[in-house]
This record gives sequence, C-alpha cells and structure tokens, in this order.
Amino acid sequence: MKNFLKQFNDPTRFGLYKVLASNVEQGVESLRSSLQNRHHPASEELIKSQQVSFEDFLSMQKRTTAIDPEQIDWRMLEDLGLSREKLEASGALEKMLSWQKSDLLPIAVPYGNSSIYTEARLAFRTDDDGNIGLAVHAMRKEPQLDFPYMGYKFSPEDKAQLLKTGNLGKTIEVVTKQGELFDAYVSIDPQTNELLALRADRVSISREIKGNAL
Repeated sequence: MKNFLKQFNDPTRFGLYKVLASNVEQGVESLRSSLQNRHHPASEELIKSQQVSFEDFLSMQKRTTAIDPEQIDWRMLEDLGLSREKLEASGALEKMLSWQKSDLLPIAVPYGNSSIYTEARLAFRTDDDGNIGLAVHAMRKEPQLDFPYMGYKFSPEDKAQLLKTGNLGKTIEVVTKQGELFDAYVSIDPQTNELLALRADRVSISREIKGNAL
C-alpha cells in the first residue's frame, strides 16, 4: 500500500490502470504486453480503455443525488444544435444526469449570423442560486501550459511531465477565483486537452480488494 500511494503521488514512471479483480493476473499480463507495444493501434485502444483518469478516480462525495430531468431547461441545448433526444441517443444523458461529463459531442456554437462547428464535453452544473446550467468543455488543439493555471506557473519540467504522462506527478497549491487555496492533483483531459484540478483531500484510495488488504 505504501508503494502504491508513493507511485500515485509521484507517477513519473507509473500510470494508474484498472483490471478485473476476478482475473487480476491475466489482466495485468495483458496490460503489460500492451504497454510494451503501446504504439500498436490495438494496444493503444486497450490502454486507453483501462487507464484511470483523475476524473474517474474522484468519488462524487457532493454529487450523490442524480439530477431531476424536470429541473433542466432543455432549451439551452438548442443553441448548441443539441436536444434531450440527441443526448439520450448518444448515451450521454445518463452520465450527465449523474453530474458527470459526457464524452465528446459535436456542437454548433452561434457566431454572428453563422455557426462554428466543433466538439465538446458537456456537463450539468448548478449556479450560486441552485439553478442547473450547462458547462461546455470544448476540445482544444493542445493543453495551455504556457499560462498560469489557477495561480500556478508550470516549470519546463512540469510541462514535460504533463505532456508525457497526462498528469503532473505531484500535488501543487492552487487558488480559486474566490481566493481559496488548496492542494491539487493536476491532469490533462485526454479528450479535450483541458487542464483539470482534483482536490487532494477528496482522493479516496481503497485499502483492500475483495477483502484482501493492499
């Protein structure tokens, strides 16, 4: 367990992946083979499906209740060329009603008399008054690492680490727009190239698998 926590906090040479608890040995061997041949399309797809992102790792402690669809103003989707029916058909709605982000979806962003077509991940979020709105996380060509992120300036080593592994490999102190300071793990969303900050005090690591202590 001590080694696992050390590797999670400083994953310079490590990644975090999931395998079936009922078939750990075969899963680990399959993953090891894929990592050794990571440039092969089939291996790349398997690695992607088993890699655990910070977003997936975060237990939704404050988001335990699903959203009531009746509380949503579905008209806000129309400006993006979407609808409730389209979200249902794509499988995105179930995730979004559980406070999660959708996978990438094609959207049309109004721009003057025309529209800009791009892809984005969507999520329902509440404002200060408790109203449910839509958060749009547009896909970016590359991560924005040359600018301060939540008050933190990335060093050349930080940038190299993020681009190589997708996560910073350490906790850093960041600050919100409201001036709140907290320690966070920082990663890159592999779908949008957006930077993500996960509060370190909200990471919960299980200390046993199927009753066996780690």
